[in-house]
Amino acid sequence: MGAQRNGFKRESYILSVDVGITSIRCHIYDKNAVIKDRAPKKVSLS
Repeated sequence: MGAQRNGFKRESYILSVDVGITSIRCHIYDKNAVIKDRAPKKVSLS
């Protein structure tokens, strides 16, 4: 998975977003379903 472009290999990733009542979470997965990064953020509904 991934394509060659301008001499660099482009990788493919999956971005998932979970919007909950108290937080928003984002995960980035590679082609093997390994989490490459994550970003949680607490939110407050008003």
